[in-house]
Amino acid sequence: MATKEEMYSKVVPRKNRQNRPMTVKHGSTLDVFLSMGFPKGRAHEFTGTDRIPVLLKLSHGREILLNFIGITVPKDHCYVHFLATQHMFAPVCIDTANPPKQIYELYNGGSVRVIYDIQLDSVKNIQEMNYDHPIFQCLNPRGEIKSGMTGYIEWIFSPLEAKSYTVCQEE
Repeated sequence: MATKEEMYSKVVPRKNRQNRPMTVKHGSTLDVFLSMGFPKGRAHEFTGTDRIPVLLKLSHGREILLNFIGITVPKDHCYVHFLATQHMFAPVCIDTANPPKQIYELYNGGSVRVIYDIQLDSVKNIQEMNYDHPIFQCLNPRGEIKSGMTGYIEWIFSPLEAKSYTVCQEE
């Protein structure tokens, strides 16, 4: 069994993989290489979220903090990554005959496919409270996202009046 202390990590500039400061000229770029993990074959023994803060020191006392975040998922498990806990659709004009399709992305970071089924009870409640007008329409409430791929959930937002509509999704 591996221990958490066996995890190794390093962040070094690609140009200069030595342990000394380097200079980046104005207007130029620098690729940074982040390496983190356990020895081969042990990568999935410690599941969870790992965070590595990296502080880049610049001239004149300025600093940039980079927060690298990685999630380790147990082998043969699905993992759907939500970009945020809230989503705001782009504004749509009232009385638009054909409102545009809008996309919400879900990323499957696991090693197996994900079958999703979006519960639309809250969306139906909003529709009933608005004279049965479909304020929110999910065009693909069921589907599959393959391992390492992104699923695109398609929505149509069709407001009846100029106000904010809120849907709370129960877990």
